[in-house]
Amino acid sequence: MKIQMLGSVNVTLRDRPVGPSSSRAKLLLATLAWQPNEYVSDEVVIDRIWGDELPQRPRDTLYTCANRLRKCLDATNGSAVTGRVMRHRGGYVLECDPDMIDLHQFRQLASSAQDAVHRGDDRAAADLFGQAMAAWSGTALCDVESPWAGRVRTALSRELLTTRIGWARSALELGRQAELLPHLSSLVEENPFDEAIAGLHMLALHRAGRRKEAWEFYARLRTRLVEHLGEEPGSELQELHRTLLQREDRSDAPRRDVMPLPRQLPPPVHRLNGHSEVLSQLRALVPQASHLTPPVVIQGPAGVGKTALALHWAHDVAHHFPDGQLYVHYCKDSTGGRPTPVDLLPGLLTALGVVPGWVPPGKQAQTALYRSLVADRRMLVIIDGVIDDYDALPFLPGTPESMVVVTSRTALPVLTERYDARHLSLVNWEPRAQQRAPRTDTVPEHGLDRVSPVLI
Repeated sequence: MKIQMLGSVNVTLRDRPVGPSSSRAKLLLATLAWQPNEYVSDEVVIDRIWGDELPQRPRDTLYTCANRLRKCLDATNGSAVTGRVMRHRGGYVLECDPDMIDLHQFRQLASSAQDAVHRGDDRAAADLFGQAMAAWSGTALCDVESPWAGRVRTALSRELLTTRIGWARSALELGRQAELLPHLSSLVEENPFDEAIAGLHMLALHRAGRRKEAWEFYARLRTRLVEHLGEEPGSELQELHRTLLQREDRSDAPRRDVMPLPRQLPPPVHRLNGHSEVLSQLRALVPQASHLTPPVVIQGPAGVGKTALALHWAHDVAHHFPDGQLYVHYCKDSTGGRPTPVDLLPGLLTALGVVPGWVPPGKQAQTALYRSLVADRRMLVIIDGVIDDYDALPFLPGTPESMVVVTSRTALPVLTERYDARHLSLVNWEPRAQQRAPRTDTVPEHGLDRVSPVLI
């Protein structure tokens, strides 16, 4: 004889269901099987079966349900293991061996699996977690309805999820990633915002040799979290992503020697006159870099000296950013064309330690990887020669430790509205074209001696 709760509520004899058929009798069985060999008062039973929708005579109706359940259990008298519903003062007890109830079998197996995990026995853990999952035949209490049944279903679904995750972790440690991937794909679909499951899926894809899929999965997850929850992936998932993509957990991936810190700033302009107020305003922002300093936009017409100012200041404060300085330059090529973020991101990823042949394809995946690599690092990022906001957005880190300075001829409204960018406008300038050699877009701008700043 078996009592089922992890699916439809039923009593089975030699795998053949013998009832009960009444939904209220099923609820009574579930109520008593939830805590076998324990007294459950009439009041608790009535509440679990009917909630606020009581029949006219709830105790009489409960008595009828109990009789139906007794008849069902009496039909199993030929079984070596049986159960009995006993009436005690003002309540009922289901007398039975807990092992005949699938719920208690499941919990015992899951507990034993956790013990195996703590012992470091992944093989035993995976086997026990697998047996625990096999105890389920569908959604718990799927054929009964009451407020209590709904709460139990929710609680048990969480227990099952914990067990499925435990099995996945143990199986992954045993190198069974190919077997795991369909299971994890199903888990991800059912729990699209669960970062623990997402991390296991990434790791399984990576170990199965499907590394680009792992990167693309992370990029999609990050987009989903930002769009639906307004937040970046948690630090643990970001660290896993960074670790995988830097090949720290693989012996067969192409590796680079220890990478030097990126120091990408071009040489500064050494003679700048009349710029002390501008530089003071920029320097005042540096101590705030660990407290969500918004991007800084240096805006002004061509030839005013935006690049020269940014580079002079950047070299002056580089020591405040011990994890490196990155320089993104939107310069025209020999044909007059401008690069796109997809053209520039691979160079930054390589500078941050990614093996060139393993840079993921596409702006979304590259941006997600870039943000993972700079997360929790104190870096300075100069984005020079931006035409519109979308030139700058892929290079904004997702964590507050780094500082970004953008130079542009335009106001960049998206950075202002979405990221509260600080604007440093260079006004009251005179180009003095006669005193300067012709300038190309690949040469830093000069002319700060005729600039007055306005910080908005």
